[in-house]
Amino acid sequence: MAIMKCKMCGGNLEFEWGESVGVCESCGTKQTLPKIDDEVRANLYNRANHLRQKNEFDKAEQIYEQILAEEPFEAEAYWSLVLCRYGIEYVEDTRSGKRVPTINRTQYTSVYDDANYKSAIEYADEGQRIIYEEEAHSINEIQKKYLALSESEEPFDVFISYKEKDDMTHQRTHDSVLANDLYHQLTQEGYKVFYSRVTLEDKLGSEYEPYIFAALNSAKVMVVIGTRPEYFNAVWVKNEWSRFLSMVKSSNGEKALIPAYKDMDPYDLPEEFSHLQAQDMSKIGFIQDLIRGIKKIVDYKKTKKSRDLPPDFGESFGFTGEVSHEKLLQNAETFITLGNYAEAIKIYEKITLNYPEDYRGWWGRITCLTHSFTKEDKIMECREWYNYVCQLAPKDVLPDLRKKYDALYFQKRRRDLTIEGEELLKTINKAKKDSVDEKRAVLAEIAASQEHIAEKRDNRDSIVKELEENITRHSAYVERGHKYKKIMAVVLKVTGLLAVICFLGGLVIGISFSIQLTFAAIGVGALIAVVFYNGVVEGKDSEERVKEFKEKLCAEKSDFEAFFAEETKKNDLRNESAQTIDKRVKDLTSASLLSAEVLGFIIKGTDEEIESNKSISRTLIPRVREIRDLYDEVAKME
Repeated sequence: MAIMKCKMCGGNLEFEWGESVGVCESCGTKQTLPKIDDEVRANLYNRANHLRQKNEFDKAEQIYEQILAEEPFEAEAYWSLVLCRYGIEYVEDTRSGKRVPTINRTQYTSVYDDANYKSAIEYADEGQRIIYEEEAHSINEIQKKYLALSESEEPFDVFISYKEKDDMTHQRTHDSVLANDLYHQLTQEGYKVFYSRVTLEDKLGSEYEPYIFAALNSAKVMVVIGTRPEYFNAVWVKNEWSRFLSMVKSSNGEKALIPAYKDMDPYDLPEEFSHLQAQDMSKIGFIQDLIRGIKKIVDYKKTKKSRDLPPDFGESFGFTGEVSHEKLLQNAETFITLGNYAEAIKIYEKITLNYPEDYRGWWGRITCLTHSFTKEDKIMECREWYNYVCQLAPKDVLPDLRKKYDALYFQKRRRDLTIEGEELLKTINKAKKDSVDEKRAVLAEIAASQEHIAEKRDNRDSIVKELEENITRHSAYVERGHKYKKIMAVVLKVTGLLAVICFLGGLVIGISFSIQLTFAAIGVGALIAVVFYNGVVEGKDSEERVKEFKEKLCAEKSDFEAFFAEETKKNDLRNESAQTIDKRVKDLTSASLLSAEVLGFIIKGTDEEIESNKSISRTLIPRVREIRDLYDEVAKME
């Protein structure tokens, strides 16, 4: 079960999701429902219907458009747009008690020809279609009645729109008094004026619309009077001026709307008035100026019967025409005198739009933007306008304009060039300092590398010396081992020979003595052999050590040579880097001198010298780029 607000009386309307027709328990009206299935869209409809019931049709229309953007086939949204366009308000019939429609925005177009009505019928189901057609018939009958009444009315010249009573106090507003004064003065001038307090005093409230509609369509001028922002946006006031404003836009200049305010900030006027020249009612002579402007519009229409506005249309409130043109210039100059450049530039913008051939409009915009040539930071933004002035201004006037513009232009240019030159010097000096520091770091690396090489060389020489000494000593052991080996071989031979001799000689003397003598010879020989054998073994060990020491000696020499080659290569690169830095420092020094020279020229030179000396742009600017490239290169190396 879902709940929505009745679009007739605002009561609660209960229905099931998906239903397209329902009956309000409060007013008993059978009505169409949107085909929705979520609370979000239901809330949008409730919000829009609430605004429509308050006669805020434009705001309600925006929400219905939002719904259609999400669901382009929603018949109820299209029908709701129809209700907004025709300003439909449902009121209770005192005789039947039923809710019946009334029209607050009469249209010449029949509801049957309305595009939104056709879309509603196209996308509606059977139940919705029947109700839409019944209500459209009622609206069409009321509309025909209203149109018939409006056609019987004599045309109005001026329509005065204002807030009659305050919503809180229910007392007559000051706006009503101001409108009354204007009404009587225009009436005395012979114009037919729609002033609701007088014009509608003998009409029933339900019959206001046809007379308002007739007046809106026939009036050539609408004056919207207000002393508070909320009065301008009051429902019925906005209903009048918003409808008339739409007519103005499609009238090819035959209608004009003039906002008139008092005791409030003009920036608080409705946004829809932003393109209009509003009038301050507190200004001395306002009524006379306003009446004079209205007379020119209305009288021109009565006498000329033309679709074009008179040449001096709207002298007092900024419409087009030669007199209006001069008046606009006068008003703008007054605002400048008062120091209100914001208002002045708005007028000059209108002048350049409508009279681009008049140099004074372009010159005025320059004057406003620079606050009468006191704000140099804005002068560069005016260069295009100044070019227009140079092309359009008379030859006898142009020299003085040039002099005034150039004074501020060169002041700004001098300041910009000075700032750029000072920044350039800072950049150059920083790059130069960084380069010097970098060279010091490179030279320190070279010195550290040389110390490391010397340390490595000393360490290598010490190791090589020790290894060579060991090789020499152990080589002697090897040589002695070879000699002992030879001696031991001779001893063994001699021992063997003596053992044989002793054995044979001992046989002559006796067998036991022979054996003893033989063993004695063998023992002596063995003892001598053992002594020499130790030397042979020691020589063998020394031979292995010599081989090991030679391998270490070779490896130590090879490692040092590789280390020395690598460090030498690194130092060569460091020396190249140092030379590059020396060149960069030289370039930066030259650039620094050049920049200082140019900066001094900017500070001391005359405006004409600065303008004529193209070397600034030919020399300084390319130098800036080159120096900044060098600086970027330094940053990358870091």
